[in-house]
Amino acid sequence: MCIEAVGSWVWVCRMMHGDYKERGMISSALMWDPLDLKGSENELRKQCQDFATALLDHTRGSYELEVLLNHDPTGPAFEHGERMHLNRLKLAIKFRQKKFVAHPNVQQLLASIWYEGLPGFRRRNMALQALEVIRIGLLFPIFSLCYIIAPHSSWGQTMRKPFIKFICNSASYFTFLFLLILASQRFETLIVDMLGLKSNWFSVDVTTKRGSPPSFVEWFILAWVFGLIWSEIKQLWDVGLQEYVGDMWNVLDFVTNSLYVATIALRIVAHHHVQKEKETKPNEPNPGDIPREDWDTWDPMLIAEGLFAAANIFRSIFFPLSCFCLFGSRLLYLISFGSVIL
Repeated sequence: MCIEAVGSWVWVCRMMHGDYKERGMISSALMWDPLDLKGSENELRKQCQDFATALLDHTRGSYELEVLLNHDPTGPAFEHGERMHLNRLKLAIKFRQKKFVAHPNVQQLLASIWYEGLPGFRRRNMALQALEVIRIGLLFPIFSLCYIIAPHSSWGQTMRKPFIKFICNSASYFTFLFLLILASQRFETLIVDMLGLKSNWFSVDVTTKRGSPPSFVEWFILAWVFGLIWSEIKQLWDVGLQEYVGDMWNVLDFVTNSLYVATIALRIVAHHHVQKEKETKPNEPNPGDIPREDWDTWDPMLIAEGLFAAANIFRSIFFPLSCFCLFGSRLLYLISFGSVIL
């Protein structure tokens, strides 16, 4: 009886002042109660979801819907024209309120926000849409620099549009994967062979030597890795440790970035070991020229290459999986919108 009383509409309206967070917490808590109470509690959980969803049916326009979805009990009231943070919608996603998220009014608002900054994009044919996506993807370095240098400029604000942000993130990701392919194929050695260059820096085996410095492509990869790590740190700061760890995609990102950091650290250690051997044994052959088959089994350079390969596998597998989930018709907004809108 106590559970039924707490789940009743009268109690929710009178004692909780219509706060969606309270209803979501009740509905979420009812999912994890003992099996012997599942029958009645599933009905009560559905009742809480229906009550929250019924509020959307009473909105009389887009402004009321925006106020409802952007309500923040700790902040000022939402005004039309402000950037929408969709606090109530994020809370609904957190508490798995599928009916609330799938409501037609919410989906219509999400679609308008998703394509913000691209007027008329959905009315174009597929060829024009593809050209627009390619144009934005090619301009992602400029958009990124403008966002870093002048985030409040018109070009910097463009990066905050969800769909444009998604295209730029995807273009950046494809560029990163392309750099990983170049690094794995020893791109510098191919260029040296094709052009016949001979120098101390661009030697044929510069990237395979023991304790060798980073190659030209590896410097770019290093910059990308630092950017990915900074992005994860910002997300961790925004959502908190508990919510961050609760997302499987964040765990995969953390593992992949950790492998890249370990690779960088081991490359530094390998370079330090070679330089130290040069100083302590000046009369012996250059330790960096030792054939690979004569290296120690646990040489930091070998371990770094193994970790780098493992990180590349994680990164190359993770992206197709995330795209599959992203473009799934049922999971589109539940997975992608919660992170892209931030």
